[in-house]
Amino acid sequence: MFSDTPAGAASSAMIYSLLESAKASNHNPLHYMTAVLAQIPNAQSLEDIEALLPWQLSVEQAATLYHSQPSPVQKNPP
Repeated sequence: MFSDTPAGAASSAMIYSLLESAKASNHNPLHYMTAVLAQIPNAQSLEDIEALLPWQLSVEQAATLYHSQPSPVQKNPP
């Protein structure tokens, strides 16, 4: 309904599933997704990717990775 293609629907379903798994593992969704998206480019093996799954990455690790990311800069504050 919200995707234009079957591939888009499959991708959305994977992201939603990952987010719900993160919530079920007591992760802050923003911290978890920021940590995963920051670490995926550095993954060189399947084991590196599996280490980022919600039940492998601790809440503390995700929070640490989240806080190590640069904060977005707002150019025109309201």
